[in-house]
Amino acid sequence: MEFGEKFSAARKAKGFSQEELAAKIEVSRQAVSKWENGTAQPETANILKLCEVLEVSPNELFGYEPQRESPPEDKKIIISSKSLAIFGITILLIILIFYGCKNGVQTEKTIRFPITSYSHSLVLEECTEDFLAVEIIFTPGNHKDGYRYSLSVFYESDDRNTVRKSDAVYDPETGTCTATIFVPKAGESQVVAFVSNGRISGTNLFCWIEYSGENEYLLRTLGESYE
Repeated sequence: MEFGEKFSAARKAKGFSQEELAAKIEVSRQAVSKWENGTAQPETANILKLCEVLEVSPNELFGYEPQRESPPEDKKIIISSKSLAIFGITILLIILIFYGCKNGVQTEKTIRFPITSYSHSLVLEECTEDFLAVEIIFTPGNHKDGYRYSLSVFYESDDRNTVRKSDAVYDPETGTCTATIFVPKAGESQVVAFVSNGRISGTNLFCWIEYSGENEYLLRTLGESYE
């Protein structure tokens, strides 16, 4: 079974949609789709995140299994460069995961981050030739002192996954956050909300925005359709 098949099976076993998993590891849904269909592979940093979120080992994702039986002495052992590479990556990932856990990296605990309400509007004066400016106002649930919020827009540009981050300003009087995001005037973009207190963080797969032409856009949240 190839990496893409193992990765897809692990995602489905955890009950995540491609969109939900993409939000948890801070990539676009298209990137997850490409990993599953075999047209691309995740970078090392994203593999570490996948192992943490899907609760699998690098061995399970890459399918490396050590030789259990010694070959006859009169036969030569032939190991392909691809097998060596997979073995090397697997060992490296195990070392990195162990090192991270040993040094106190938070791998299990995250901030629960629901969004209870939101509104959005076009900021026409800040739109450019290539990007729409959209103001998002949202109400974060479970807010605590010290929480910092941001919105990130994920989209594809020149066949590469691109992200634009915008910090959100929290207003303690209204309990809302405000951020202006920039959405490309082409295709569909994924918007993910982030919260952090400096030690641990949380994500919310917030919405998708599709450019509809003439400085207009359509917005939908998880489980909704474009109106």
